[in-house]
Amino acid sequence: MDIKIFGNPTFGDIRIAVNEKGEPLFCLLDVCKALELANPSQVKTRLDSSNLISVEVTTKSANRHGEFTRTTSMTYIGEANLYRCIFQSKKEEAKTFQDWVFGEVLPQIRKTGGYIPVSADDDEKTVLAKALGIMKRTLEEKERLIEEQRPMAELGKQVSGSDENIMVGEMAKILYENGIEIGRRRLFKWLRENGYIFKQSREPMQKWIERGIMAVKECWISTDHGMELAVTPMITGKGQQHFLQIFLHEK
Repeated sequence: MDIKIFGNPTFGDIRIAVNEKGEPLFCLLDVCKALELANPSQVKTRLDSSNLISVEVTTKSANRHGEFTRTTSMTYIGEANLYRCIFQSKKEEAKTFQDWVFGEVLPQIRKTGGYIPVSADDDEKTVLAKALGIMKRTLEEKERLIEEQRPMAELGKQVSGSDENIMVGEMAKILYENGIEIGRRRLFKWLRENGYIFKQSREPMQKWIERGIMAVKECWISTDHGMELAVTPMITGKGQQHFLQIFLHEK
């Protein structure tokens, strides 16, 4: 397969191949590096196995004994799995990566004929038939992805565009009503185990506050020891979308 390298100052080099059907394939290792997904092997287990392709790559090297070739097997993924990787990423620039790939990289492949593998023996009718076949598969894949993400879209209607911060219990209720079997106590446990809230308190980690995922609500309460400042973790509108994506993809 012909492999092209597309470079970006933010995301580095992404190796992209085109299979015999004219479909783009993305090097999983490069995608994980660009999206800061630390363990490609673990990421691979959460992808659609039917959309994983093993590509043999031959490279030339040299040592004191002379030149030699080395063949290694690299995992490449189709567009559907690329979406899944983007959804898994917590990197703030993940949306920018998506825009770059689908707004610049793929159109450039189309312009060079990468999507339609033709040979010198193909006449205009054959080329047109190949183009129509690729368009049909692209539309089918798009419809499948839309259907796959429908639960997220439905839940997204409840939280998107909301600037209102909600409590952890309210977030658990929204998730439960949409098929996520989790309650307030279990959600608190999950937030602590995954580094959103300190293990020995109810205070959110500062990095999630800075990223606009979580917020803090403070109030004075009366106790046996006098007045004390109580901290309540809150989930922002952006945070609701953030946790929505995570839980729906773990469902």
